[in-house]
Amino acid sequence: MKKIGLIILVLCMSTVLLTACGGDDFSYDVESTVNSIQETSKIDPVMVIDDVTLLSDLMNITTENVEEFYAIQSGAGAESDTIVMIKSTKGTSDDVMAELETFQTNLAETFAPYDSIQETKCENGLVIQKGDYVLLVIAGDNSRIENGEVTDVYSELQTAIDGILNK
Repeated sequence: MKKIGLIILVLCMSTVLLTACGGDDFSYDVESTVNSIQETSKIDPVMVIDDVTLLSDLMNITTENVEEFYAIQSGAGAESDTIVMIKSTKGTSDDVMAELETFQTNLAETFAPYDSIQETKCENGLVIQKGDYVLLVIAGDNSRIENGEVTDVYSELQTAIDGILNK
């Protein structure tokens, strides 16, 4: 009888352990993730956005939906290069993603009248959601994009990002 009780206990504990291991529980250091992507995309010079009010003012992100974030933009004049990673508060990642997509669209419209390269970067930017984390990447070599290599540029960025996020 004791053996059956022990077997049942072991099975129950195994089930609990396997259930705990099977979720989407992952975590990223948002600053180091953004910096790794920046190294790949070669945004230079960089302006760091480290104040949530500034993030809200620049990108119209609802501050209550932000648990943690790190963002950079190009510090060079009229460049669209932007990398933002936001850990959203529980249950708000879809809202954060929609806000970043709206920012991306608005930025493309801002550049449309005078800089087609920056507009193209914005239109092809990547918005990636992984659990509570949302990532926006607008970047790329201007000369390659001007030469019509935008698909290759963003494919290479996507591959690099996948490698960084899946470490």
